[in-house]
Amino acid sequence: MKRLTCLQEEIISGLAAGMSTTEISKELKCSRETVRLVKNSPELKEIYKKRCFEQFGDLVPLAYRRLKGLLTDDDTQGSVVLGACKEVIELSGVKELADNSDREIKIVVFYE
Repeated sequence: MKRLTCLQEEIISGLAAGMSTTEISKELKCSRETVRLVKNSPELKEIYKKRCFEQFGDLVPLAYRRLKGLLTDDDTQGSVVLGACKEVIELSGVKELADNSDREIKIVVFYE
């Protein structure tokens, strides 16, 4: 893996801290396009994901339990359940698998 420049390091740190592209560009006095290029670089995306996991990884079990509770609680609003389902599908990689597959993957969500 190549060594990051100081600017790349700062951009990734800002992204991992939840800053927007505009906020990062203003703080670092660089263009938003520069931030986007770093953000969308395949190699740097992996570093960003690793940083996020290091920062938030300990919250994953808590988030999992909370999400499972939302999905199984009959009192949860349909729009919340739908949003949670979309997020689970996105994060699971099923969507990418379907997009990159010749086979069709069907996921059905039933509401009562």
